Amino acid sequence: MPPISSWKIFERYLGLITKMIGIFLFSFIFIRFFIVSSSEINGPSMEPTFVDEDYFFVNRFIYLFVPPKRYDIIQIINLKEKKHIVKRIIGLPGETVILRGGSVYISKNNGSAFFTEKLDESSYLPPYTLTLPFGTEGVVSYYLQDNEYFVLGDNRNNSIDSREYGPILRSNIVGRVIKL
Repeated sequence: MPPISSWKIFERYLGLITKMIGIFLFSFIFIRFFIVSSSEINGPSMEPTFVDEDYFFVNRFIYLFVPPKRYDIIQIINLKEKKHIVKRIIGLPGETVILRGGSVYISKNNGSAFFTEKLDESSYLPPYTLTLPFGTEGVVSYYLQDNEYFVLGDNRNNSIDSREYGPILRSNIVGRVIKL
């Protein structure tokens, strides 16, 4: 068996390095665009949970296996402004979200009857925070169809959310936000 030249060894080594770099780049791009991405908060709408210029990750993969849940903080596509924004899920498909007296109520069917409950938001909102509808007084309700979600910013006095642009579609949810 003839000896292997140093040039052949270098070619094999170079080929192996090229394959490893290719696999790394493919994995990085796949993870970055299809599983997890990073972003930055732009504006005060999620204060005090997030402040302007906070960084976060978005899990784009999770909602392929489980549906979005109430209180999840999500990144959505705001079709009006054509940009990504961060909000909290308040209402789920099939529910009615009612804004009354500065509080949020959820009305849903439990199988045999409708019932309405006041949403407990004390874990993420400062005390005495009022959730008021935009441009109207009194009671406002939003019935959510299949694949529709009602989202609000945590800074209720300084947030453009479903109170203004209505429910969002499931297809506009990019993923669940993971705070750094």
